[in-house]
Amino acid sequence: MGLSYSFEFIAPRSGADALLTALADRVDDGYARRLRACLPWSPNTPQRANAGIRGLPPVFDIINHHDLVVMVPVDPEVRRYFDGYSEPIARHVRDGKAGVGLVYMKLSAGARYIALNLSAASSGMSRLFAGPGGFRKVMVSLAAAGQARAAFLDDEDDEQWELLFPRPAASLASSRAPRPPGDPASPGDVDAYCELALELARLPA
Repeated sequence: MGLSYSFEFIAPRSGADALLTALADRVDDGYARRLRACLPWSPNTPQRANAGIRGLPPVFDIINHHDLVVMVPVDPEVRRYFDGYSEPIARHVRDGKAGVGLVYMKLSAGARYIALNLSAASSGMSRLFAGPGGFRKVMVSLAAAGQARAAFLDDEDDEQWELLFPRPAASLASSRAPRPPGDPASPGDVDAYCELALELARLPA
């Protein structure tokens, strides 16, 4: 079984539009139009943790399973990623940025918080997520522009994950933080999950 890394963004529910708008600014034009057409955000399944995004078509008819192509600067890591699939990078470059996809998205929602998850579709993409290059920088900028309380890289460690945003001003490297156990199964669980993630990362709720 391959690697399946992901980025997780935690934000107040009231900030869902800001986070999704910032995401739309960082994806391929077609996906951006679809995302913006769904704003202001409302959940597809209001009574479930697996809230999703009303109006956004699911992939494979799976609830709360959407796809994106994320636009990232062309750097050595991105070139190696496309080389690994024997795919000419030029086919994917627009305005100096390469489209990396498909990246799978899901959105969980409680009464107070949302958790936005962007997952890699392959081991090669997972390694790109974990690298220090442009993809990571795009994710950090997404968290900042989207007013997220925190952004984490989940590299399939059951005990901890990497805190990408925010970082202490004096630190040059991202830090590891304990992670909450399990996946939220109800809206109340989403709020508890997000609050615990912030607490374990020593961030304000």
